[in-house]
Amino acid sequence: MGGIIADEDGDWEIPVPLFEEGEYTFSAAIVDRNDRVLSESAPVTFTVAAVTPVAQSLSVTNTPAATRTPTPVAQSLIVTSTPAATHTPSPTAPPAITAPRNGESLAAGTNTFTGTAAPGSTVQVADISGQVLATTTADAGGTWSADVELTQVGETSVIAQVVQPESGAVLAVSPPMTVLVIAPVAPQTGATDWSPSETARAVGVIVVALLLVAGAALLLVGSTLRASVADGLAQWLRLRSPRNRR
Repeated sequence: MGGIIADEDGDWEIPVPLFEEGEYTFSAAIVDRNDRVLSESAPVTFTVAAVTPVAQSLSVTNTPAATRTPTPVAQSLIVTSTPAATHTPSPTAPPAITAPRNGESLAAGTNTFTGTAAPGSTVQVADISGQVLATTTADAGGTWSADVELTQVGETSVIAQVVQPESGAVLAVSPPMTVLVIAPVAPQTGATDWSPSETARAVGVIVVALLLVAGAALLLVGSTLRASVADGLAQWLRLRSPRNRR
């Protein structure tokens, strides 16, 4: 028939027009904002006589009744699931070794290897048997660098591989490349480093020695030539003497 909010004393009043005679039964209920019944009064029955309809007021004092907790009603919830797009993780890009070059000769010892890989990935440099020679991390630009110790003289095949940091699982591998490891040249013992002045003096001594040798050779040649000339002249004079002409 209608609804109203009780006043601060808990009283409320609703005018109810009764136009037809007969019995009427009324009850009052307290509802929440969603019109759910929280509590309800006992029904009250009225008899209306056949008289001129008069608007009547029904005054009821609200005595708080025990709060009735609504009985939960089992409900069915139907959810339609729309499959989301399946996300397939992209495979890890294989690393690459950019230096040294394939076939390059390297001295035995520590050599720097550089290359490319996915930014932030863990990169290992290993020989072809899988023995890890160095581990590094690719920078934000996707480049990496590692110092690799090469001790075995001869051809060595090397790879770069991206691994999972926690488990060490290999995610991607570069093509193998081969380098020639050569033994380092042993330094000469007993060699003397001469200063420029010492070198100049040594050169001067050598030049003087050569000049002396050349001078001695010239003297020897000159002495021999003079002896030959003297012998020839003496022989010619003997032939020209009167005694030999008879």
